Amino acid sequence: MSVLRKAGTLLSNLGNPTLATPVLLQKEPMVAVVLLNWNNARFTAPCIRSLRISEYSNMHVVVVDNGSEDGSPEALRNDFPDATLIRNVQNLGFAAGNNVEFAPPWRWAQSMC
Repeated sequence: MSVLRKAGTLLSNLGNPTLATPVLLQKEPMVAVVLLNWNNARFTAPCIRSLRISEYSNMHVVVVDNGSEDGSPEALRNDFPDATLIRNVQNLGFAAGNNVEFAPPWRWAQSMC
């Protein structure tokens, strides 16, 4: 895979020049950070605070709550109102819990790119 920089554009060429796709270079591209929570606001909240003080500023935090029953979704919503909170009605496990963020109606993530 060769990468060519040309006029502020990144071209990724997978061996076929017709497949080269331009991607705008940005100093800090928008990043969505997805955190999976299950009955553990005491760990998720410090993680969000740590992200907030990082030097990378162009990010959006998405918390996927995996069926918590300890009040952690409410606590996280109150403490971090600018983060997106997605609540699963039950614990779907790690992989399925994370994948919920990419399923409808959460298509906003695609518009961030």
